[in-house]
Amino acid sequence: MAAIHIRHVPEATLSALRERAARHGRSMQQELLDILELAAAEPVPVQAPPL
Repeated sequence: MAAIHIRHVPEATLSALRERAARHGRSMQQELLDILELAAAEPVPVQAPPL
């Protein structure tokens, strides 16, 4: 499985993600993977071609 490294994440964002993971009873890594999987599964709206 591939790895992702994200730089320059604000401390407030990290703190919120840690709290979210704790609320869901899972690790930060699992929480982030879940967020990414949900985002990737969202349908992409089809845009009409320009006139």
